[in-house]
Amino acid sequence: MLDSSPVPPSGTVHWIGAGLSTGSGLAALCGAADRVRLWRRTDERAGQSLAALGLTGRAQPRAYTPGALTAEPAPGDVVVSMLPAPESPRPWEATRSHVVDGESFEVYPNRDSVPFVGQYGLPPAWKPQTFVRGTLRLDGWLEAWQPVFARLADADAGASAIAELAHDLAARYPTTDADRDRVVLAVTLDVRAGSGRTWSGRYLLDLVGDAEESAMARCVSRTLSAGVRAILRGTLPPGLNRAAETPGRAEGWLTELAGDGIDFRLTTDA
Repeated sequence: MLDSSPVPPSGTVHWIGAGLSTGSGLAALCGAADRVRLWRRTDERAGQSLAALGLTGRAQPRAYTPGALTAEPAPGDVVVSMLPAPESPRPWEATRSHVVDGESFEVYPNRDSVPFVGQYGLPPAWKPQTFVRGTLRLDGWLEAWQPVFARLADADAGASAIAELAHDLAARYPTTDADRDRVVLAVTLDVRAGSGRTWSGRYLLDLVGDAEESAMARCVSRTLSAGVRAILRGTLPPGLNRAAETPGRAEGWLTELAGDGIDFRLTTDA
């Protein structure tokens, strides 16, 4: 009979990929895990990434191949994928205006929102009228990117044409060390009772990158690192989990992230 009891964390973390979203969260893991292994296409590239993050000697470089990644992880190891996931095709066609904290943005759905409704645990008596999970862009983004979207929508444009466009844009609009990115995340709930009474609440994160790290890298890697640390501590159960499924756990995560410089602001209006 197979033993189905949970395997305790081994203390080893395998971090796969080191793109723009890998930042100080990886360093935080090096301080929390017994062993961290960074996987890239080659040992050399993994070593270069570790050097750029100041983590040489604190994590081990690994060359990624499906066979190597299959063979090395042991029971209880944590495997973290930083590889890109597919998005909805041509999402810009559903772009609309959206105001957050008095500032105008443009927003488009980045996936089918309907399957996520149940995960928010709304009371059974509540009847959702509008539910949207989307991506925010600065006002004017849709117009500025129209030539790019036209090329992407061209059925005759192959992968080489898209790659040529990417190289052309990178050459015409290069980033510099003085450029700073910005991450805005808003979670809003508007409720209207049958009596006409209303309530509104919002958690808002508005973070700008600095000379040490981009806002995107901090937000992605720090939140991911918090989740992995919870697994290593044994406070997240084995299996597929959402990060925070109870108010208490959500509050704990928000407090931990605030200590990492990712501070959400709560506002309510009754």
